[in-house]
Amino acid sequence: YELCLDVHSFSAEIENHCGNFATSQGLAYTVLKNAHSLSDKVSAYITLVASFGVQGRFNEAVKVAFGVLRKLGERLPRRPNMIHTIVEYIKVQRLLKSLNDDLTEH
Repeated sequence: YELCLDVHSFSAEIENHCGNFATSQGLAYTVLKNAHSLSDKVSAYITLVASFGVQGRFNEAVKVAFGVLRKLGERLPRRPNMIHTIVEYIKVQRLLKSLNDDLTEH
């Protein structure tokens, strides 16, 4: 299983770098169909997002990326506004402060 997963994942990535987008996406979808876990699917999702992005298919790239983030438990607003931005800014500031406090303690 691991060998097939690696071969298909790397092949999808290589085909994408060579500009063979249909082949790359086909391999990536094969990985997504047969992979046992979300962590096994991550490289295929990354390849799909990159492939769509390079082709200028940004809506599809964002749709795939947002879907993966949802599966990982990260909720993003469909129409972010200033309130969302402020809330996230405060969260980041608190996280940075706690990291800084941890670093100064050690």
